[in-house]
Amino acid sequence: MLKNFLKADYRGVTGQLQDGPSLQKILGLKYVPHYTTLQKAACRLLRSAHAKKLLDATVRKQLGRRKRVPLAAIDSTGMECTAASGYIVRRRVKVSGPWKTMVSHRFPKLGVICDVTSHFILAFDTRRGPKSDVASCSGCTGSFKA
Repeated sequence: MLKNFLKADYRGVTGQLQDGPSLQKILGLKYVPHYTTLQKAACRLLRSAHAKKLLDATVRKQLGRRKRVPLAAIDSTGMECTAASGYIVRRRVKVSGPWKTMVSHRFPKLGVICDVTSHFILAFDTRRGPKSDVASCSGCTGSFKA
């Protein structure tokens, strides 16, 4: 939550915690953890049953007694796995000499279903790409986490 509130990355969060001993005390931290510790803990937390229950409760609270959304949209996107952008990698291929070539065999892919009127996220699905959106969504309607 602190990462999103501060609009920072995990390094920024650890920096804020180091600069604010009162915040450390409020959170009950004896010392500021390494930023990779925060990242790994966040990944474990988001995969947990507690996170799914929280999303379910949030959707129920948003929808109220309604069981259906009049108009929803679904879309998915692939994420970049490396620190180098695809543009730079493709550009460096044209330069003479050995260099990294563009490799996109497997990458993280996120699918999201949202209410069109409020842009509220109703469900999500994470997979590995490249895969067709139709193939990844049509046969697994039960795998979307809502």
